[in-house]
Amino acid sequence: MVVLTNALERILKGMQKNDPQIASLLQPGLKFWEIEEKLRVLPFRLPQDFYGFYQWKNGFISTSKKRFSSFGGHDFFDLNWLIKNYFFTIEDEKKNADFSKRFPAEHPRTPQWFSLLGHDKQDYFIIGEQEQKQTSPVFCFDYGNWDDFRPKLKYSCLTSMMLTIAECYETGAYYDYKVEGRDTTCFGMNYPAAESIRKKYNPDCEYDALIEELI
Repeated sequence: MVVLTNALERILKGMQKNDPQIASLLQPGLKFWEIEEKLRVLPFRLPQDFYGFYQWKNGFISTSKKRFSSFGGHDFFDLNWLIKNYFFTIEDEKKNADFSKRFPAEHPRTPQWFSLLGHDKQDYFIIGEQEQKQTSPVFCFDYGNWDDFRPKLKYSCLTSMMLTIAECYETGAYYDYKVEGRDTTCFGMNYPAAESIRKKYNPDCEYDALIEELI
């Protein structure tokens, strides 16, 4: 967990360069037993590194706009929100089951997939197991790709994802930019540089590999 925590602190420093006040908008991390109690409602166990993530910080405060896309381009919500979103997504999937059958490119979600990060049309999720594991691969749904809704492998685990995000901040692959005519900033990315860093920390993660081939 030390590697994960160090990577998260590096990410925080990167965010603070763009907004010195951002640390005050993050909620304190949860204790291990608090995470256990909240996750009791799920039909599986989440990996140990997920616990480390939410022991670090419990997302941005719910009233802050910073919770949208400020964490390396991802929305960073509190654990209660993630759990509510999980059950909402499962129910929504049941309602849209007929749609999924009519459109083969639409890959149905399974109850073992737990979303934790993402923004706009992208959804990053890990795999829940009956027996707790140390890590889980991190997959991505890209709802903007109408030709192929199947989830793709993105990171070997949550720790390697955070190492990627940390180096992207430190090298300038991730940055904020001012929006002309508005008193706000937006998240920006040098995609080739960011992709090179992703491959550095996740050499076995081919983005085009399908989930059926990996689990």
